[in-house]
Amino acid sequence: MKQVTPNEMVEIVKSVKSSTHLSLVAETPADMNKRGNPFYGTIKKNTVAGQIGFFYENAVNNQLGREEKEMDFEAQRPVWAVALSDTRNLVTNKAGSKHYLYVKVNSAGTPQYFLDGKEIAADLVKPYINVNTKPNTQAALDKEVCVRMYGLENIRSINMLGEEYMIMPNKIEAGKKEVAEEKSSVKV
Repeated sequence: MKQVTPNEMVEIVKSVKSSTHLSLVAETPADMNKRGNPFYGTIKKNTVAGQIGFFYENAVNNQLGREEKEMDFEAQRPVWAVALSDTRNLVTNKAGSKHYLYVKVNSAGTPQYFLDGKEIAADLVKPYINVNTKPNTQAALDKEVCVRMYGLENIRSINMLGEEYMIMPNKIEAGKKEVAEEKSSVKV
């Protein structure tokens, strides 16, 4: 397993020029109700199998075709996302400060939930989890084309192209920061 920083992972993902299957492990803040929720702040850990380098519009139109419906879907970019000119695998926020991996999800494992580093039984958390609905843009579909944008800071590992990458933002980035601070404090 190769340890990489988020910036190194950006360059690896940019180098992928065709549709590529992957699996990843992500730890994201659970989308849940805040009011009266003793588990607010829970982290959701999940394993996902999917692909990058796909064309969303084509994926939805292909699904419409499989369902014998008119293939007239036109994709709209999320208003908060900025596409990178050199890849279709990543987007950034408008400030350009965060990178998001654009993944077509084929399957997902059973999520685990953690609060303050301790695992919580899913049945305790479920009443507070917000239910995801199918996007309005896919209302004509019987089967949703599931696309997620994972912030690189939330991805713990990615397995693709025969390699497994562990994203180590704190350990490696903190080490670089300490070295930079040491260099800046040296008097000449």
